[in-house]
Amino acid sequence: YSHVTGGDGDGGFACADPKTPGRAYWCSTDGMPRAYDNGSNSSIRNGISEPTDSLGWVNPFIADPKTGNLYFGCKNLYTSTNKGSLWSASSRTFGFYSAGSVINAIASYGDGQTLAVGTGAGKVLTTTNAGTTWTDVTATLPARTVGAIQFDPSQKQTIYVGLSGYGAGHVFKTTNGGSSWTNITSTLPHVKSGKLRALGVTGETTSPMLPEVRPLAATYPGLVVTNWYGAFVAPRTPAAIPADRSASPPGTAA
Repeated sequence: YSHVTGGDGDGGFACADPKTPGRAYWCSTDGMPRAYDNGSNSSIRNGISEPTDSLGWVNPFIADPKTGNLYFGCKNLYTSTNKGSLWSASSRTFGFYSAGSVINAIASYGDGQTLAVGTGAGKVLTTTNAGTTWTDVTATLPARTVGAIQFDPSQKQTIYVGLSGYGAGHVFKTTNGGSSWTNITSTLPHVKSGKLRALGVTGETTSPMLPEVRPLAATYPGLVVTNWYGAFVAPRTPAAIPADRSASPPGTAA
């Protein structure tokens, strides 16, 4: 890799032009997209209005590897079909930066029509007509910021979503365009589908979730698998407090 631009410590999204070698796109913390073309940097903001488009600190910016279309997200989804020379906004306003509800992630299926976006407010929306109309497919997803979104490259009805924040479940999958979602944060759904093979479970007996999988101890007698937990306390916490906790009998709450 060669350093070509930037260097102030803050950066944003970057992507290569899939149709033009030597050309790439990037977005810094002023919110606006730029192009790098064989040693030359240029602004490609024609059609995007910084005062009215509720730009965030860093805005999502992708290039579709099949069509070469560019997509830029803020309160609207912007599309450029001419390498950033001109941008056009979708018909929908998704949210506002001050409310934390602007577009936070973008995915393009590659047919120039099918797109999906995720917002800071935890919404997932899709379009099959290049943004003329949108469908909210959030359904049963937890209400947390969408940090990543991606189509299965061979099936537009299959979408993967990554959620940030605390709480159970961070990776979800739909195979019906968002009518329902499955939490695939753990490996269990992959084992049940046959994509992964479970060699054993670590408990002393079979798991009710995978009753067909033998305990490892049955295959390797004497094998013991234990968990280790740590606790952290604030600086200058009186030494007697953690000392008292560490003296608690096994199995009691700390």
